[in-house]
This record gives sequence, structure tokens and C-alpha cells, in this order.
Amino acid sequence: MAEQIPSTAKALRDQILGLRGELNRLRLHYLGIFLGGALGLSIAVTAALFVFYPYMDAIFPLAVTLPLLLSFALFRVVQNFYDKAARRHVIEALTLTSGFSYHPEGTIGRDAIIPHTILPIHKEAVMKDGFDGSYNGAPLTLQNIRLEGPPVPVGGLLARIKLKRPVDGHSVVMTSNAARAFFSDKFADYGKVGVPSKYDRQLETFATERAEARLILDGPFVERFMEAGTVLKARWIAASFQKTEIMIFLDRSAPLLRIPPLWSPVKGDALLTLYTQFETFFKLIDVLKHNGQVSV
Repeated sequence: MAEQIPSTAKALRDQILGLRGELNRLRLHYLGIFLGGALGLSIAVTAALFVFYPYMDAIFPLAVTLPLLLSFALFRVVQNFYDKAARRHVIEALTLTSGFSYHPEGTIGRDAIIPHTILPIHKEAVMKDGFDGSYNGAPLTLQNIRLEGPPVPVGGLLARIKLKRPVDGHSVVMTSNAARAFFSDKFADYGKVGVPSKYDRQLETFATERAEARLILDGPFVERFMEAGTVLKARWIAASFQKTEIMIFLDRSAPLLRIPPLWSPVKGDALLTLYTQFETFFKLIDVLKHNGQVSV
């Protein structure tokens, strides 16, 4: 039996997928501007060169390369305008149906992230494209984050789920590659907690309250947690349960809002990928709703 999609999630999916026709019309509009402009530039430059340099042999290389260079510069300008216009359409669709609000510079600040110890410390942190709202009664925030400088640049998707009541300790689960690379000395005073055996070699767990952590990091949550990393193509993934919130980070290259380039038609798969980013965390919340230790 196919998995049933909650009404709020279905409405969001339908709204996003419905953007395909509108975005393709927008793309053709800007593509027409570019093609018309490039043709006009080529004719104008060639004509000007013939006026000032009447000998064809001397100007031929310039007559070819100069219009190409100008057309490339024009394409970059038109692509930028198209990208901004398409982003506006996507953001409007996301906020109209889901009830999420959009924040260009995000809403989760650096001071809120540091205590969770799931991101390596960097000198600079750039937040972008934040969506703040709720799903199934649980406050949810998604945003891009980019950490610059040593030890190595890190970037990806950051999520925060608010809890109705605080947890007693600090529980962390992350993929083993991240634990070895960035956090080998960060959890010296924490205890280890077991995870389902099939993920034993892939995950590391750390907790100040081990009994509580065993209940929090149960099988259904770990399954969804690992699924999130796979579906969103993360290099590594980490989650922290502390006080009244859950912080989750996925290290990956793809931005939260990815607009296909001007030369590429907008396909349903690209829009479905955009929806899947939200759906992944909706599924995590649904699992946490059945966890008696966590109140979301």
C-alpha cells in the first residue's frame, strides 16, 4: 500500500508541482530576451566593425569573438534576472500553502547552533533562505548554512524542531565519518548509546543521560534519520536533542532553493526534489509524535 500523505503535505506538494508550467513560461520569456539581445548585439557589433574596419580579413576574428563574449555576458545578466524571478514564484508557492514564512538570512543564529555541538567551529557562518513554520503542530525551521574557514568549509541544510517540553540531557547521533573528522574530542564526558545493529558501524551516539537517550534514539527515529541522509544526498548527517529543541544538520552541496538554469526546461523531478526537502522533516516529525520520550 502506498504511504498516505497528510493533507497539509499533499497541498504543499501539489502547489510546488503546479509551478512547472508557470516557471517554464517564465523561462521562455527570459530566454527570448537573451536570444533577441544576443542577435541584436551580433548585428550591431559586426556592422560597427565593418564601418570602422572595412577590410574583412583584419576584423574577422574580432567580429566572431566580440559578439560571443558580449552574448556570454548578456546571458549571465539575463540568467540572474530569471533566477530571481523564479525564486520569487517558488517562495510565494511555499509560503502560500504551507503557512511557512520566508527569511532571506535565515532565523537560526550561530549562538543557537553552537551548544548542540553538531557543527565544527568556524570563524564565519553564512545563513540563507530560511523557512519558519510548523507541521502537525510542531514548529519547524529549515535554512541553508555555510561555514567558511578552517578546518574545512562546511555547508548544507540546517533544521530545527521545537519541543513542547525539555529533555533532561543532551543526546547526539551522527554518522561515523563526521564524528571522526570533527568531533573526536568533543564528547569525552558523554556516554555511548546503542543503535539498531544494521547501523552500528555507520553511526556514533553520545549522551549525558544514557537511559533517556536510548528512548529518544529508538529504531523508528534512526531509520528516518538515515533515510533523510540518503534521500537528501548528504555527505554526513547529525542530530542533537537538547533542552527544548532538536537540531539536525545535513552536509551537502545542493542549496535548499535550486532553480534550474535558463537553458534547461523545468521538469517535475526538480520540483519534486524541492518538496522532498520539506517532506523529509515532516516524516521525522511524524515518527517523533509516536515517541513517548520526546514531546513534539
